[in-house]
Amino acid sequence: MVSTAAGHRGLVLDHLDRDQDLGNPDRPQVDWSRLMELGVREIVTFLGMAVSVGASLSIVRTRLQGTIEKLDDIETRLRQIDRETDQQEVVLQTHEQKLTVMSSMLAPSEREKRARETASILVEIQNLRRDLDHQMSIHNGRHPDIK
Repeated sequence: MVSTAAGHRGLVLDHLDRDQDLGNPDRPQVDWSRLMELGVREIVTFLGMAVSVGASLSIVRTRLQGTIEKLDDIETRLRQIDRETDQQEVVLQTHEQKLTVMSSMLAPSEREKRARETASILVEIQNLRRDLDHQMSIHNGRHPDIK
């Protein structure tokens, strides 16, 4: 195996050792006959490596497809959670507004103001009732005969 590797390296080194510029279009042709000297063992090894690489690629491809499907599922779930969170935020804002209104209505200063208004209304009602009673006593409930 070492000799084969050295032989392959020899092909490359032979080609590079000729003191020629790599960009020169007149460089000599590669001696393909040396490649034909490969034995059955090297060919089988090469084919085995090619099959291994192909199998590895198919496994990676399959796992990658599974991972992509999982990512799509996760993205769908995240979008659903985001929509639900937005809906809950709207409900929360509505509840906060209601709470603000109720707290302002139940504030001690507001309650005191309402109590004073109620007290003044009750005093006014008492005065009106007294005036009404006075008017009814003047009239006494009887009507004189009209001729």
